[in-house]
Amino acid sequence: MAGRSKTASGDAPEKSPIVEAELRRRRSQRSFPASTFEEPLEFAKAVFRIGSGQPVKRLTLFDQLGKSPESGGSRQLIINSSRYGLTRGGVQAENIDLTPEGLRVVDEQTSARERAILSAQLAISNIEPFQKLYDKFVGNKLPAHAVLIDAARDVGIESNHAAEAVDTFVVNLRFVGLLKTLSGAERIISQDLLLSELPSSPIGTLSAHRALPNAGTSIVTSDHAQYQSTCFYIAPNWRRAFRSPKTF
Repeated sequence: MAGRSKTASGDAPEKSPIVEAELRRRRSQRSFPASTFEEPLEFAKAVFRIGSGQPVKRLTLFDQLGKSPESGGSRQLIINSSRYGLTRGGVQAENIDLTPEGLRVVDEQTSARERAILSAQLAISNIEPFQKLYDKFVGNKLPAHAVLIDAARDVGIESNHAAEAVDTFVVNLRFVGLLKTLSGAERIISQDLLLSELPSSPIGTLSAHRALPNAGTSIVTSDHAQYQSTCFYIAPNWRRAFRSPKTF
């Protein structure tokens, strides 16, 4: 048939270079980020530090990081950070900006509980195949690697990416605290159990950007007090107001 070439045996037509390239591209696509969560998180922290929470020029950002903005590693950082929902802006974007979730998860003023929730959401819940694997095994011991690979295929991850997906999934679980050693075995725990291990925010340690409702005065801790310019107001019943009746 005109326009189609055959192999030496004449049994099957050869694929054109364009078709081969497209097939390779499709085979290389992942349904999950091409790195663990930790590296893009560090990149997001750098965006926050350099820009003080504001958008940063891409060229300026990588100049401050001492990296070439056009290198493969820099481009992959941008892609993976975006896929994890930490930053906005592509590899050719003028600015790199933190998402609302990315801003909260890297801000030290965010409570430990909120950071834990956001980290679990960004690293696991928002990545569809990872969430499916988590739903399948949460509450159980971490299965054997081969079992996880079979499960990865079952949730739609291509076979040639299944092992990488499992490795990334397990590292992310451990990093965000959803993989714990309990009773001598590693177990995938629920987010409720993770949060139960974290302290609740006590009175007086609210994030600096959150105002106390109906408050006309500020609470100054010893870490932030400027004693030469601070006026202290001592109420007669401060023990009753700020101490738990269970303790006193």
